[in-house]
Amino acid sequence: MLGSYSHTQDFAEHVEKDIRMDNYLKLFFKRKSIRSIVINEDRDVNIQNPYVKLFNHEPSHDLRILVGDQVTYYCHKTILESTSLYFTDLFKSSNWSDFDTDVYKLDVNDEESIIATDYIIRYCYDLQIDIEPSHLIGVMKASHMHNIKPLITLCSKKLEISTDNYFSLIEGLYDYIEDPLFSKLHQNIIEFGVKHCKQLFSQDKKSCRKLPPTTLEEIFTRLASR
Repeated sequence: MLGSYSHTQDFAEHVEKDIRMDNYLKLFFKRKSIRSIVINEDRDVNIQNPYVKLFNHEPSHDLRILVGDQVTYYCHKTILESTSLYFTDLFKSSNWSDFDTDVYKLDVNDEESIIATDYIIRYCYDLQIDIEPSHLIGVMKASHMHNIKPLITLCSKKLEISTDNYFSLIEGLYDYIEDPLFSKLHQNIIEFGVKHCKQLFSQDKKSCRKLPPTTLEEIFTRLASR
């Protein structure tokens, strides 16, 4: 009971300063039994996120996602919206009702979107995903739609830029590169363009037109300041 009022001024005046408290404390510590506990910490222990076990778990699902005409996922709305802003906005929209909506169909039939959606859902459930190099651009586009910056960053680190794939990479992500979510990749593309400008731009003068305007401007600015 006393502890409930320990934050009050009266507690300090009438309890803490009471000389009888010394005897009470001595009695308390005399009767207090103390036992040692040994805690062994193992740095190699991998604590699994409980979401992992719920991936595609039909008995507990509250949302069935249909991807095109091929794939069905048994999902949990709370888990999806904890990672994806797209799902957060979807479930809160005026067109959505928890009472009569337990199926959501993504009208996609192209292979890139189907594969990317699989990665997104697995990522929401904290599953370890090993993204194939050929799937990186599609996953980055899907991550942009879902506003999942950590996944974009993960893909950016896996993406290897070379003189052979420089322009195809830019073409695949032309509408995304200058978005703040892609800031790290954008800088990598600019730096690579500056470093390898002769190989990239000297043979084909029209190749410059393949770059977004601000990207090209930044490359030329850095070249001029050398």
